[in-house]
Amino acid sequence: MPIDGVGAQTHLQANQAGKVAAALTAVCAAAPECAITELDIAGSKADEYAAVASACLAIKGCVGITVWGVRDSDSWRANTQPLLFDNSFNAKPAYTAMLGKAKALVEKA
Repeated sequence: MPIDGVGAQTHLQANQAGKVAAALTAVCAAAPECAITELDIAGSKADEYAAVASACLAIKGCVGITVWGVRDSDSWRANTQPLLFDNSFNAKPAYTAMLGKAKALVEKA
């Protein structure tokens, strides 16, 4: 049975986002479509979320990014503040960075 797509769970620690491009390239070589799934990053620095988005955007077959949850307090890693929204549903700088990558892609199209 052929594999049409593969997803890579992406639960990252701080300062690991730079390794995503190489890992995603390897994963995406296994199927015509791939995706980053369950993304969360301990400390949720904006530049790290932007690096993950850039890694996906750079691969033709990368079809999307799914985050693990919405706000930090609902995360299984709540004490590391890993998501795009704080406990009160306020967008964090990581959200703005991801949105900026999406806007750039739309403008490029």
